[in-house]
Amino acid sequence: MPKLKSFGFKPVLAKSLVLLLLLPLACWAQAQSAVEPDQGQAAQRTWKICLGEVSIPPFLNDGSGAPGLSEQLLLDSARLLGLHLEFHRFPGRRCRLLLKSGEMHAMAMAPTPENLAQWQFPLHDGGVDAAKRVVRLSLVGIKRSDADFDWDGKTLQDPASQLRVGGALAGRMVASDILKKLGLKVDGESRSTRQLMLKLQARRIDLAILFREELPEALSVPAAAGLSMLSRPLLATDIYLVSPVELPAARQEQLEALWEQLAKRRELSQYKPR
Repeated sequence: MPKLKSFGFKPVLAKSLVLLLLLPLACWAQAQSAVEPDQGQAAQRTWKICLGEVSIPPFLNDGSGAPGLSEQLLLDSARLLGLHLEFHRFPGRRCRLLLKSGEMHAMAMAPTPENLAQWQFPLHDGGVDAAKRVVRLSLVGIKRSDADFDWDGKTLQDPASQLRVGGALAGRMVASDILKKLGLKVDGESRSTRQLMLKLQARRIDLAILFREELPEALSVPAAAGLSMLSRPLLATDIYLVSPVELPAARQEQLEALWEQLAKRRELSQYKPR
């Protein structure tokens, strides 16, 4: 039987050639093993924050320009802890669903009874820790100028019983809760301040509730003609960064550290309106 011809490679040379060919592959594998843990660590230190689709200047902008004061406070506090924040803007109801599914890590909320029952707020001495809030906002009521009712700071004065239906932006539970406490039917489907003002002008609702900081935008549109604000704010409420109740230990530690930073930095001059 004829023998195969040898190509003349010595065993040592052949082994060296194999090692030479495998070296680039080994280097690539080592590089990948170094990159993958780094990527995983970065993901574990990234927080996706859902802010809703509302703009509350100067505290919260719409994402098209520079961050609002409260957004900058969150960014700076996270940076000091080696965390990275991503702001996402969806309607309030969708934000809640994304938070429940784990696609978002946190959301800005007021401590309404419903929110307190579902989400994790910073607590102290059996209550919400106001020192760890992101911002404090006032809620105000807007009515048609010909409406004969007003708010004196404690009770609603409505001698002609004109007030029946109140309106709030979709997903804004704190405003809907106020309307319910006033005994009003709630329309909580408006997607913008303009739509809310149009409903008020068209007499589909009798009272609209917004944050005071939203008034300039709300009352500047033609739809706001013939509307006026109640004499006094309906409520001052704190807004907190909240997460699901059950978090992995590392996330829980990051959240609590972030709350602590917010408490330390919030009163600094750079986060105050000028």
